[in-house]
Amino acid sequence: TATTEIYTLSLPRRSSDLTPRQSSLVDRALTFERATLADVQRPLDQLPTLNSADSPLDQALTLVRDKHPRALRLDAQGQPQDLVETESLLSPSADPAAPAAITLPPDITVREALRLLDVAARPAALVLDAAGRPAGFVTARDLIAPLTGPLAEG
Repeated sequence: TATTEIYTLSLPRRSSDLTPRQSSLVDRALTFERATLADVQRPLDQLPTLNSADSPLDQALTLVRDKHPRALRLDAQGQPQDLVETESLLSPSADPAAPAAITLPPDITVREALRLLDVAARPAALVLDAAGRPAGFVTARDLIAPLTGPLAEG
C-alpha cells in the first residue's frame, strides 16, 4: 500500500519573522506554483541523437557506450521524432515502434506536467512549440528543481 506523508510548515504571522530557510522554502514553493514548461524546458541540442533507421539494440548500445540516459531519435529527414530512454530500449517487452516519450505544450504548469509524467510512468517528455514541433525537453528532475533546488544527476 502506498502511504502519503504530509508535512506542514509553521510560519510566523509576519513575513519579516521568517528565517532565511523558511523564506527560501516559501519562495521556491511560489516559484513552483507559477512555473510553466516554457520556464524549465531544456533545449534539444543538449541531447545526443539517434537515427530511427538503426535497430533498437544499436540505439541502446550507442547510449550505453556514451553514458546517456536518453536521446532524441531523428526520422529519416533528420527531424526530431521521439525522446528515447536507454532503459526502454533495453527492455525485452518494449515495442520499438511505440513512442517512448509523451509530448507536452509549453504553457502547462510544472505541477501538471509532473502529474502527467507520473500518470504516463515516463521520466521525461518532449515540449512542443505552438506549431506542434519538438522545441525542448524536460525530465522529472527538471520539474521538481524549482521546488527542491538543483539536484545532481545520478
